[in-house]
Amino acid sequence: MVSQAPELNELLVMLRQARGDLEAGTLGGTLSFSRAKLARARAELAAMIRRGEEADAARLVPRAAQAALPGPSAETPRHDGGDAALGTDAAALGGP
Repeated sequence: MVSQAPELNELLVMLRQARGDLEAGTLGGTLSFSRAKLARARAELAAMIRRGEEADAARLVPRAAQAALPGPSAETPRHDGGDAALGTDAAALGGP
């Protein structure tokens, strides 16, 4: 993973190296982390997630707004507003 988050990149590189060392049997089995660096990496990851969610929301809002607007669209079937269009029988519902 390559991102513009230096602390997160550093953590991922360190974890990848540690995994390789563990698999090769060259690591003693203990990993050490800096709480401060982990906190910064966590903050960078959270910011990346928020930016992604904001981008998703920005992309979805126009679709949701379009779906909420009255009027025909390609996704909304047209009908004349009568009972037959709703698949109901006015007499069965107690109407005239």
